Amino acid sequence: MIIAVGVAIIGATIFPQDATGSPATVPGIVHIILVFGVMLPFSFLSILLIGIWSKKADISPGFAVYSFISVGAIVLSGVLAGPTVGTAIMGLVERIGAFVVGQWIFIFALKLFLTQQNPKLPKPTKQS
Repeated sequence: MIIAVGVAIIGATIFPQDATGSPATVPGIVHIILVFGVMLPFSFLSILLIGIWSKKADISPGFAVYSFISVGAIVLSGVLAGPTVGTAIMGLVERIGAFVVGQWIFIFALKLFLTQQNPKLPKPTKQS
């Protein structure tokens, strides 16, 4: 996921979004493909799959619920973004979805960082 997001961010920088109302350009089309074809699916599916794993493995049911709420917020911001295209709040609605993804990644990383050895997880074996 980190690699996909990194590629998408670099790609979005190289391929900027076309201004609303202007004719489509190749960089603008590539920008849309990177956002909707790479960044959005990988972000959305990663959060969903890690939430499902967390629930099934019974490692952190609370984090699973948080992940599912995050997926719902991403879907909701996506649904709300459609009608706002070309309006003054379009960027705000898009940023809300991006913020949810960024916040989830931070909380996931913090959870991994603060988690001590979990007795439910198998202990790593030494390799010679």
